[in-house]
Amino acid sequence: EPNPNACEAFERNMALNKLKGVSLKKAAASDSTGEIMLYFKKHKPQRGKTTIVPEIISSYKNKSWDEMTVPKVLLSEYIKKPVDLLKVDTEGSEGAIIRDLHSSGKIKLIKQYVGEFHRIMNSKENKLLDIMNTFDQNGFDSFTYNESLETAPFFFKKKGFSYATLRAFNRNY
Repeated sequence: EPNPNACEAFERNMALNKLKGVSLKKAAASDSTGEIMLYFKKHKPQRGKTTIVPEIISSYKNKSWDEMTVPKVLLSEYIKKPVDLLKVDTEGSEGAIIRDLHSSGKIKLIKQYVGEFHRIMNSKENKLLDIMNTFDQNGFDSFTYNESLETAPFFFKKKGFSYATLRAFNRNY
């Protein structure tokens, strides 16, 4: 989680619930390491709306955004054994995470995947068909669905981008 405000909330919840064996990495997941710019809504940094994708913030007119540099990590480096469920909601960088998991071979350790997919207009980096093909190549069945949980090739349109929920099930488990 790259958003420092969300990290504080997660840390409080982990302490209140006395969670063991849970660690929090204050970084953005991607397909390379280093640093990246994190954009978040001014005046509401604790309420989500953070992204590392500049095209998403440009789709919001008349909104104030702050930015800060955050570490960028490979999710694959944290996957050491089979994962029952991987939930991803990264506001536009889902494709980068799936590319990392595929190139590292760690995607085969994922039993189920669920996440939002954000289609950013005019972007070649985050394509639903590429993500679904990657899942298929690695032994998954995948589909999208809408908010009433009906299977559909369906996108919710929102300003300069659209999104759908994507589920994938590894046929090998």
